[in-house]
Parts: sequence; structure tokens; C-alpha cells
Amino acid sequence: MTRYIGKKQSRSILCTILALSLGLVGCGQNTGQTVTRAGIKDNDILTFMPVPEDKMMIVIRTSDGINSALIESAIENQFPDVDIVINFNTCEQTDLIYNDYGDIYLSRQKLLLEADLEQAMVDLSGKSFISNYYLSALKEVAINGRVYCLPGPSEITGIVYDKELFEEHGWEQPTNLPEFIALCHTIEATGIRALAPTLKYNAGIKTLFTGFNYESAYAGIQSFQWVEDFNNGKADMSGYMEPAFEQMKLLLDEGVWRVSDFELLPGERTTMLYRDHTCAMTVETQFAPVYAVKYGEGQEHELGMMPFFSGDSSDSDYLLSSPNYYMGVNKTLESEGNEERLAKILEIVEYLSTPEGQDTIIPEDSPMMPSVKGSELVESAFLEGCRSTIEKGHLVQVPTYGSQGISSIDVAFSSSFREYSKGNLSLEQALEAIDQSRDDLLAEVSKNTAEQVGTATSDFTRLELGLYLADVFKRKADADIGLCGVNTRSAGNNAKLYKGPVHYSGGYLNSTHLAQEYDIERGFYEGDCDDNGHVLTLVEMSGANIRRQLNAVYGVSASYPSAYTVASGLKIEFAPWAGDGNRLVSVTMEDGSELEDDRMYRVAVWNGSIEADLIQNTLAVYDEPFFDIVAEVLREDREIAPFEDKRFVLNWDIIDEEN
Repeated sequence: MTRYIGKKQSRSILCTILALSLGLVGCGQNTGQTVTRAGIKDNDILTFMPVPEDKMMIVIRTSDGINSALIESAIENQFPDVDIVINFNTCEQTDLIYNDYGDIYLSRQKLLLEADLEQAMVDLSGKSFISNYYLSALKEVAINGRVYCLPGPSEITGIVYDKELFEEHGWEQPTNLPEFIALCHTIEATGIRALAPTLKYNAGIKTLFTGFNYESAYAGIQSFQWVEDFNNGKADMSGYMEPAFEQMKLLLDEGVWRVSDFELLPGERTTMLYRDHTCAMTVETQFAPVYAVKYGEGQEHELGMMPFFSGDSSDSDYLLSSPNYYMGVNKTLESEGNEERLAKILEIVEYLSTPEGQDTIIPEDSPMMPSVKGSELVESAFLEGCRSTIEKGHLVQVPTYGSQGISSIDVAFSSSFREYSKGNLSLEQALEAIDQSRDDLLAEVSKNTAEQVGTATSDFTRLELGLYLADVFKRKADADIGLCGVNTRSAGNNAKLYKGPVHYSGGYLNSTHLAQEYDIERGFYEGDCDDNGHVLTLVEMSGANIRRQLNAVYGVSASYPSAYTVASGLKIEFAPWAGDGNRLVSVTMEDGSELEDDRMYRVAVWNGSIEADLIQNTLAVYDEPFFDIVAEVLREDREIAPFEDKRFVLNWDIIDEEN
């Protein structure tokens, strides 16, 4: 459906749109590194900063939430002979499947996709520097006894307690679960809430459950293997998880936590601990002292952290650890001719695997915990109560069920646990419900009902795919010009397309890619932005404003420092290294005629990709989802390949002397 609008649109239409993830089925894979001098060979742009000829360019794939600038400066300061180029927020699954992410892979996601890691990353198991890591941290990332990725500095979660209340009442820190239960009884007798965990959301439930059950349910190689087998349908919750559920019920009956905690909001818990001091303990990260200052309203108390206790022994203490990133090295670097490059990259990884190296990539004001031994943070007063836990390496991770983030299994787990705790489900029913959710998810993943809407006869770079999408927009709207942002997930494209069939609503499916469908609909999604949502729009723009857009640093987010705009209907010469305001060398209409500054052109753009003040009028708004539009044009084209008409030419010879 198309909506036509006759009046000038003056309000801002800045929106956020996630990256394109076109569904692929195929086995084509890169056989070696193709990135050279920021993408000259690849017909792509990785950086707007010139890469010195006398330095080795090393590409690091990274994502939101990782302090990429700090990592880049730390490496370049230690290794002045390298130039780090950051590759932001690319499609993680295709990165791994096609070994197409540069040299070093950093991700916030826990990488347990066995086939991906074995073919995508160098086996680091035999490298001497992995002995620097806590054994528990390595165990969490091991695949069949091999280590393909390493954990970076971590946030840790434990029982945060009010030291002043403890000192005032003479309460002692426990050393095992029975002592912890007794402590809670003692505190509750004073009228102060002992432990106030927020269980409103799934993540809080998983954290509490894991912390108090790690010893019995998750410790040891066999338990780790059970999680893998469960995810793959080879093991069930039923017959395994009963003791853990029963232990949580025991803690509920003992008053350690309450059914009302399912409704306790994080903000309410924060007020209780940091401002009103009506509870003595909560579940929190090592950022608690920061929160105490922020939310204490001048009433902050000195805080400490103790571990979770999950058994009767003094060795059942654990802290939950969540690495800020996981790091791996591209396996294609092991191919002949890359020996020097691989040696340098492994030297960098070795440096980042030392206390000194990890200290350089942790911001000064951050209390993140290095995943390697020898951390000075253990000496902090806040962490004094869990020093021995850290020293013996009892830093563990919350298990992943089904997929990264919150999967349907996580939802079923939390829902079943709630209903069991409230007495609405028997233990048998609760566990069977979780098993069924896993079975349903596996069955859904095994379906491949995707419609093949076209075939890519060659690989597309981000630049080349952006050009095709700009052409799709132009054709759909019958416009003079189509525009598409590249190197951004903010109303633009940050994905590549690989040779093979292109499917509409399915994706690359494999039993080792549990719940990781490449659903096309996950790309340019509709969100809450303005009246038009995230949709294709037909607008009027002057030739002068089109030039401004093409010459601007496109990014509406600092996360995309090398974002730019490509076009259909124009011929463009673009100099990535020419500096801000100078990158557009020339632009004409596709037939070679002049792009007239004062003339109005009909331009098809994705809503949110252009500043509102560059648009004279909005003529039409298309309600169809992004991939409906793409699929429609793909069906017409049937076979697609990168354009060869030089509609967007890269000029690497013009270099800003100040860079």
C-alpha cells in the first residue's frame, strides 16, 4: 500500500533500523583474506582514515557495547608497526560462516556454534598464553576440548551487601549455603529484608537460579556437555534439573527469596539497598558502588560483594561472569602466504591475554574484571569478600539455552519456574514444559519453507549490495534517484550478500545453528519513531541537497564512523580518504548530464536515512516491509550480480594531508 502526501514534511524522521540479513542457502566460502588497504581489492570501504604503507593493516570485527576506540589505541600503542581498522556491527552469523570478518573477531555473543568456530577460527588450544586465563573461563568457551575464542574483561555478578549494616549488627559473611540461609534468618528477624532479588525479568531469574545451583547443575565438564546436549535435543531437563528446582523451592520456603520478587522491579530493589537501606543484600554486578553514588541520594553506604553459595562445602562459592567480548582469530590466516600476518596477530592476542594488556583495554573508571590471572582488582575493598572465589577461578557464566540473548526456551524456563514456585505446576509439568519449548524450537529451525526469490551469481560487498538496494528503492518508487546508506545499521546496509540462492523468509539452516535463522524480516524492521515508522519514502530533494547528502558523513550514530551514501540514477566518484567535506569528487546523472543544484528530483530513500532539512517535500510513503519490497524486485530480476557500469567509483589517490 502506498500513501501519498501532498504537504511538506518538517518534522525529524531520524530512526534506527537494524542491518540487512539476507537469507542464504549455499556453501560458498572465502578461501583466504581478501581485505587489503581498507578494501581496495574488495571494492568496499572499511575506513575513512588513510592506512600508512609502512604499517600492517589489521581488521577487527566488533560490535556495540565494546570499547573499540580504547582497544584500537591500546594495540597501536603497543605495536606501532600496525594500523587497526575497526569493522563495526556486521552480521555475526554470516561473518563466521564465510570467514569474512577481517583478522580478529570480537563479539558480545557467546560463541557455542561448534561448526562455525571450527571452520572460522584458529585453534588456540596449544598456545602458551591461554594458561593466563582462569580455567573456569576457558571451560565455558571450550568446544570438544578445543579453544577457538577467548573471553575478554568481564562484568561479574554476585551477592552485593551493605557493609555498614553488617558491621552494625555483627553479621558475618557465610562460607556455604547452609550458613547463608542461617544468615538470612538472622537478618529477617531484625525487620530488615535479607536478600531482595529482582525476578521481574527472565535475566534476573536465570541469574539467581544459576548462582544458587551452579555446583549441582552446571559445574564440571559433564554438566557443560549436558547444556550442549539439551540444546541439541540429546538430553532433557526432566531427569536432570529436578534437584536444582527443589533447591530453589527450599530457598523459597526458608524465606531467602519470595514469590513477590517476581514483581520486584530493578528500580525498587535499587531504592531498598542504596537509598532506604531496607534490605541488606541483593544480586548485582560490580558496578554496585557506582549505582550507590548515583541512586543513594547522599545516603550511600559502603558496599561489598560475596559469591553465590550453591552447596554445603566451602568450595561451592561462585561468581557469575559475563565477558565484555569474546575474541577469535580468522582461520583463513593459516593459509599459505599469511605466516607473517598470523604471527603478528597472535602476538597481539597474546598481549591482550596478559594482565597488562587487559588493563589497557579496561576504562579507568570501569570496575570490569580481567579474565586472566593476576588482577589487581582482587585487592579492592569492594571485592575483598570474594577474593578467594576469584583466586581459585570460580568465575562462571550463565548457561545459554537455545540461542544468544533471550530465546523462547529462556522464556519457557522462566515461566515454568514461576508457575512451579507459585504452586501452579508440578515439578514434572514444569520441566516437561521447558523440554517441549526446546523441541518446538528445534522443529521450527528444521523447517526450511523459505521461498527462493532470486540467485546471486557473485558475492556482493557492502558497497555493492548498497548500490543494488538503492536501485531497488528507485525502481519501486519510480524515482529519478535512489539513495541507500552503507556501513551502518542505522537506516542503512551493513551486510554482504554471498553467491547462491536468496530466500525470502527462511535462511541458512543447520543443526549446529540452533535458532539462528537468517530471517530476512529481521533486517530493516518497523519501530517506534514517527508517524511513518521505518518505511520507504518518495521525496523531493534539490540537486544541491543531494550533493550535501552524498558528501556528508552519513552516520547518525558515532558507532558508524565510516558510513556513507550510495545511489542509483547517478554516476559518482568518491574518495574515502579525502577528508570530511571533500569525499565527493564528482557526481552526474547516470546519462552523464549535470545534476542541477536548483532542480527538484524525485528521490527514493529509506525513512530516517536523510536529515529532514535536506528534504523539500515527501510525496509518498510505502507501507510494505523492507524485505517485501526487496523480494518483489528480486523475483523480477531472478539473477543478480554487482553492477559493472562504474556508477560508484572509488578514488584512493586523494588523501587528506591532515590525516
